[in-house]
Parts: sequence; C-alpha cells; structure tokens
Amino acid sequence: MGGEASYSKIPYASWDKVCSQRKQGGLGIKNLSLWNRVCVAKLVWAIAKKKDGLWIHWVHGRYLKGGEWWVYTPKGDTSQYWKKLHKVKELFKDYPKEDYKVKEGYKWLLQENAQ
Repeated sequence: MGGEASYSKIPYASWDKVCSQRKQGGLGIKNLSLWNRVCVAKLVWAIAKKKDGLWIHWVHGRYLKGGEWWVYTPKGDTSQYWKKLHKVKELFKDYPKEDYKVKEGYKWLLQENAQ
C-alpha cells in the first residue's frame, strides 16, 4: 500500500457551508450568531403580540407609548440592548407568520442568509 496520510495544509471550509443542513451538504452545526438572533426574535414577537408579562407592559409604556411596534424607531438616547432588539426586529420584519417558533425562525433565517 502506498501513499501518505499527512496533509501539508488544513482544508478550508466555508462557515456557511458547515452550518447548512445535512440535506444541503453541510454538517448541520448551528450558526450561533444566527441562533442568538432567532432567540431574541422571540422577544420581538412577545412585544408585537403584547403578551401578558411585566416586562412587555413596561416596554409598551416606556418605549412604544401606544405606538405600533413594527414601525417604531428607537431614539438616540436609548440603551444599546434596546437598539439591538430593534435590529433583530428589522431583520424579522418580512417573516410573515402569526406565531413565532424558534426552530422555524432559524430555518427561515438560514435561507435568508443563503440568498
């Protein structure tokens, strides 16, 4: 038997390819940056649907003040966390589902980033 099993270079793989689903030829590893946005989007939906909760009531009273969540733009003096939440909201504006599920949101966001 001949040949050598050592390689002189590490083969490179695209992170997008590694994180794509196995059906699409990837390894199925979760892209944690996207996964974080998808999990934060659950808060976006809670605010949009005015779910019953102390934090949701506070957000509506402090920031939205009766305004529409999907057209809201944060002011310059708001916290960095609130601005990041707003960026996730903008990312998911075109996600046309009534109810939000993290797993479905992740699949949708993967497809959006693949295009």
